[in-house]
Amino acid sequence: MRASAQGRKPEERAETGGQKEISQMYRELNADEHEEETIKRILALYKKKKDEEGRARGRLRNQLQEDMKEIIRVAKSLRDAKRLSMMESQIADQEEEKRARERIRQRIEDDKAERRRTLGLPQENQNPGASVPVITPTKVKPAERVVTSEQLRDCLRTLKKNHKDDSARVTRAFQILLKIVANIVKNPAEEKFRRIRLSNPVFKDRVGSLQGGVEFLELCGFQRLRASGYLVMPRDKVDMSLLNAAGAAIASAMENPYFGLLSK
Repeated sequence: MRASAQGRKPEERAETGGQKEISQMYRELNADEHEEETIKRILALYKKKKDEEGRARGRLRNQLQEDMKEIIRVAKSLRDAKRLSMMESQIADQEEEKRARERIRQRIEDDKAERRRTLGLPQENQNPGASVPVITPTKVKPAERVVTSEQLRDCLRTLKKNHKDDSARVTRAFQILLKIVANIVKNPAEEKFRRIRLSNPVFKDRVGSLQGGVEFLELCGFQRLRASGYLVMPRDKVDMSLLNAAGAAIASAMENPYFGLLSK
């Protein structure tokens, strides 16, 4: 019996060793399968991440395209507005120059007629044979100063160039000037809008202390009364066409960021 037991032990050991090898093979196969699943999950996550990045880039690209379209639209609108403003300004200048030439021509005719009356000569359209009435010589009123739109713009350009390092201050000055002009256009009979105290703190800080501010108002028809320290526009000196041209010049200067900076 001992001999048979000893004979079975090698067989049992061989069988046990075979089972261990089989178990090891199963474990290795399971490990390979687990590793393969892990790789698949990693690849799936990587693919998902790449897809999300692709969609994000697509959204960003679309947003950039929309932004570029908006920029182009705004630039076109600004260009059209600038072109329209320049056309309106040119038309206004032409009308103003036409009215100025007409006023000058009329004054020349009036002066010529006055001189003929002073010298006792017949008028050009009067019959030479008719009796010439004796007219007492009168003092000829000097021609009033004619202000053009270009003079108004030059004054605003000077103001901006002299204070180009403080654009906010220039903008406030333009706003005050536009408000003064607009108030007179809307209410020409109101004396309070045609009378400015030069020592007024707000006016002095925003307009009076800037070179070109008071000068612009004088071009618009204001007169400086040094004795009283006021700027005054007499009721009979209110020129609506001149004030409208001044308002258009200020508005153009405020809308154009390069106004006064490119000219010499």
